[in-house]
Amino acid sequence: GTGSVNIFMIGGTNAGGPGFIGGSVLQGANKTTAVGDPLNKRIIILTTMSGQPVGYAYSDAAGHFSFSNLAYGSYKLFGDAGGKTHPALTVTISATQPSVNNVVFEENNC
Repeated sequence: GTGSVNIFMIGGTNAGGPGFIGGSVLQGANKTTAVGDPLNKRIIILTTMSGQPVGYAYSDAAGHFSFSNLAYGSYKLFGDAGGKTHPALTVTISATQPSVNNVVFEENNC
């Protein structure tokens, strides 16, 4: 059968700044396609360390995602795939490291 579900997301607030966080979402182990293949349309969520939403992004056809115009500080970054655990990754950007562009998420079968 088919059905629908309403999803209500809390709006994010990005204070703005010179920072950047980006990376890729890739196929992990134990799936039907090759390990390392890019995954399209996977949502990545960015929050403050206290859990306040900053924004979200979807991976593109090459598996890439990015968040720009971020204030310096520490953030929680996590993927959200149905039926999977979503441990947060802490990412810190600062004047000495304004960009983090090598974050990799792998989607496995567990």
